[in-house]
Amino acid sequence: MKKSYRNAIDRLSDEDEGNIEILFTSTSEFDEKQIHKKIKNVKQSKFTEVIIHYERDIKKAIIEIQQTLKPAKEHKFQIDESKNALNYESDYYKGIVVNISAQSLKAAFEKFESEGLFNMNIQRYIKSKTVDDAIIESMRKNSDDFWFMNNGITIACEHFRLDGDNVKVYDFSIVNGGQTTSLIAKNLESYKDDFYLMCKIIEKIEKT
Repeated sequence: MKKSYRNAIDRLSDEDEGNIEILFTSTSEFDEKQIHKKIKNVKQSKFTEVIIHYERDIKKAIIEIQQTLKPAKEHKFQIDESKNALNYESDYYKGIVVNISAQSLKAAFEKFESEGLFNMNIQRYIKSKTVDDAIIESMRKNSDDFWFMNNGITIACEHFRLDGDNVKVYDFSIVNGGQTTSLIAKNLESYKDDFYLMCKIIEKIEKT
């Protein structure tokens, strides 16, 4: 951290004084007053303001962002067999695990990529060439075994409805599997090249 700070100072011109921002995260407790004291004692300090965010502040910010983001509206995912679903329910959630068509997932991406499809996914899509190449190779060379090689995706929604050989989701977002979704959408070319992948769909139960 000291090395990064010194390098940043060396790159600044006189006009840019004060434009240094350092983000530091830690799960440990620390003395905020001591941190401010040490920073003030740094010779030729170019800091104009120091703001410290604790874990509770970050969690609060995440919740606030999620509340302002709108989910995707409505989509129908094709599944492998009529009513083929594993159901589970608790006091607060209910959900199903189904095998959805890659083509129907691609259709959701093309329709909602910039309209809420990933809005509840904090990590979104973090690129990794090694993982990307493995997913693409599995799609192109061994799509029949894609279900075994991939963890699938997870969708959170306001409501879902199983209807024969498809499942309809309303006010939904992909909360896990953004990388898989993006790669399928961008590399699945022909409608004949379809396959199935596992999908967990979760709905929160409103208590009355």
